[in-house]
Amino acid sequence: MKNFSDLEQFRRLANTGQRWGCVTLAQHGDDLMLINLCELLGLETPSYLDLGAHHPFTLSNTALLYERGSRGVNIEANETLMAAFKLYRPEDKNICIGVGTVKGGMPFYMFGEQSGINSFSKDHAFVHLAHLEVRKTVVLDVMPINDIVRNYCEGKWPDILLSDIEGMDFEVLQAADFSKSKPRIIVVEVRRGDSAHFKSLLADRGYICYCRMGENLFFIQEADGYLVY
Repeated sequence: MKNFSDLEQFRRLANTGQRWGCVTLAQHGDDLMLINLCELLGLETPSYLDLGAHHPFTLSNTALLYERGSRGVNIEANETLMAAFKLYRPEDKNICIGVGTVKGGMPFYMFGEQSGINSFSKDHAFVHLAHLEVRKTVVLDVMPINDIVRNYCEGKWPDILLSDIEGMDFEVLQAADFSKSKPRIIVVEVRRGDSAHFKSLLADRGYICYCRMGENLFFIQEADGYLVY
């Protein structure tokens, strides 16, 4: 699929009983689950903050939301990937910066110029992905998540927080300040062996784990449980 207009030819295959069509642009159908949850929660055009957004529609969890009228903030550290966001997601805020726990420069381990597994985590790059070759290391600017919310989300958490930052997700979520506002939905990439740590962390913040879609865990606020079950 080259661009959003290509979706039209796929829509013609949709059965009228398929409420959200027959197209998913996410890796594991995550976007369809998001649309489902948003409908159950009464979020017609939810806002989003996508950390490690990677691409405006290839393996994107937010492309279908954008197409349906939602707008949000895409955070991507790799400058090579930002041109596509500016072209295909012009009404989003597209910010080229990394996400870390402190502001400053951090080594960015790159497996390829457009790879979705490039990471600021040395452990992720050289231990969990030891079977692959880091082709280049560059130092890029990173910003703490609370600063991102303050600077680009008008100081308030959007409806949906998505985090796919290759090994940095737990540290970043741990630093997130949900004291004044918090997302209705959190989608985070989690290795199966680490699920209990994320569930415990977010349970302390008032979230329950709704489901797993492939590599991603979906969390909703505990107070919203009655709306989705």
